[in-house]
Parts: sequence; C-alpha cells; structure tokens
Amino acid sequence: MGTFILENVLGLQICDQDLVAAERLRERGYFVSMHVCNSLDFGVPQDRKRIYFLGAKVKLFPPGMTNERWDRACQEVWAKVEQGHAIQELDQFLLSEDHPVVQERFTKYREIARDIVAGRRKVPEGDEPIMDFDSAKWVFKHKRKKFNAPRSIYKPSLADTAPEFVVQPDRVRELFDHLNLQFPDPSSRVINFSQTDATGAQVSAPVFGTITPKGTFYVSGRCRFSPGVEKLQLQCIAAPPSLHSQFTETQLSDFAGNSFNGACVTAAMVVLWTVLGRLATWDSFTQCTQPQPSATSASESSGHDSFAAGQSSVCVHSRDWLSVLD
Repeated sequence: MGTFILENVLGLQICDQDLVAAERLRERGYFVSMHVCNSLDFGVPQDRKRIYFLGAKVKLFPPGMTNERWDRACQEVWAKVEQGHAIQELDQFLLSEDHPVVQERFTKYREIARDIVAGRRKVPEGDEPIMDFDSAKWVFKHKRKKFNAPRSIYKPSLADTAPEFVVQPDRVRELFDHLNLQFPDPSSRVINFSQTDATGAQVSAPVFGTITPKGTFYVSGRCRFSPGVEKLQLQCIAAPPSLHSQFTETQLSDFAGNSFNGACVTAAMVVLWTVLGRLATWDSFTQCTQPQPSATSASESSGHDSFAAGQSSVCVHSRDWLSVLD
C-alpha cells in the first residue's frame, strides 16, 4: 500500500495511543501526519471530531525527504481546506415531513399514541420501550438524577402532533419536560440521547452531536426522532428510500454511526493528494535540473527538451504511486 487514510475516535489520544500508532506506522516505512477533523468545519451540521492519519510510503520520495516536512505540508493544506465553510441549514439534511419513511413512522406511533391517550394502552415502563432505542437506560439515569420536573400531562392533540413523545415512558417524558420543550419547539434544538451530560441529555442548537451506533436524536422542531436514513445523510452518504425497506432501523443507525463522514474523508483525500502532488513535482523538478547522462540524440539536451524530460519524470512518479496502490 503506497498511501493510506486512517480515521479513529478522539479516545485514541488517551495515554497517547495516537502517537504510539503513528510511530508504529513510521517504523513500517511510512511518513505519517495526524489531524483532528470536525465535520462542522466543512459545513455539515454534525459535531463529529475524529483523528485522521495521512500516510505515504517513504520510498515514494527521493532521499532527503523527512516526516517533519510531510507533516508540515499536510497541516498547511488542512488549514486551507477548512476555511470558509458556513454551517448549512439542518433542514437541508433532514427528510421532508411527507417523505415515505417519516410518514410510515408517524402513522405507526400516532396509532399507539392515540391508544395511550384514550386509555386503551398503558404508558410503556422503562423496560418496555416502544421506540427503536433502549428507553430503560434513560429511565435508570433519570431516576438517578432525581429531577424535580413535573410529569407530562397528556393532551389529546399531542397524539397527532408529537406521537413519538407520547409513546415514551414517564421518566423519559419527564426528561423532556426538564428541558422545557414545546411541541413543536421554535428553537429546533437537537437532543442527543446517545451520550449524556449532567442533565441526562446533550442539547444543542440546530446541530447534531456525534452520530454513534444506536445513537438517538430528537429534533424538537419536527417533534420526532431522527430515522437511520436521515443519520446517513448527515454523514454525507446517499440514502435512497429503498434502504429503509431493505434494512432495519437499528441496522441503518449502526451503519451511520460506524461510517466515515463523507465531507471529512473527501477533505482528507484532497489534502493527501495535494501534498503528494506538490512534493513529487518539486522533487522531480530538482532531479531533472541536474545533468543526466543520456543515450539518446543530442537534440534532447536543449532547454525545451529538458523541460519535457522533467514532465516525463513527474509522470513516472505518478505511475509509481499507482503501481504500489495496485
């Protein structure tokens, strides 16, 4: 393998494991550069920080090339590609409310919510989640927090406007009350039930937290939880409606949580190949300016032909990279 892009969570920095990994790669003959990349830096409304390792085989470069030079060049290009990206509106990444996936979920939970409001069905207990995530976990954490929040009072209208709220266990709904949500909420806040903070859930402006496997997000402005197809879109992965019929909600959410973010990976590729092209072109040019013995005709010693030889040398470098990658 001539070049590589590796990605991992920030937890790799604990006990300097990221430095250990980079050193192991260098011992195997690679130049390595590390950079913490956040999808927010590229306009994606998801706060997802990951460590990216960019590497290239030492043998791809002429003698004198150093890891320090490789890292410095990578960081310079990272700084440029991260500039000037305004965070996009969250609605551009969310499914429309008339989307088949959203409509299917709404119809399903509306019927359940109507039964609960009418007394034909009990509110689920903590160990009986109706939604596609483990409500019991949040009930336990909520009890431990001992919030002094009033219990939600069911209103008939909520079954038709916020059914995914109605079907939650009491303690989960109390957690919603503690956050002073409205239905719909004008702030369009995103509540992250994946990784808790002191209040039991992370709440942000119209920006998703890090999408994780089995991660759960409530979009207050839409009065619903985010389906797996939507999470894939926030990872910049094309998600046609047919995916929803081919995979379960849990499978789609896990796939989204375990995926690279498309914007960050694209940026990493741009950085990698830009630096490779820059260093290879410069090194090839310096080699071509030195006198080279030639067995061809004397006409190749002219300035024009020397420049052509330099271009040929660059092409050879490119072929070397491709042959190693093959």
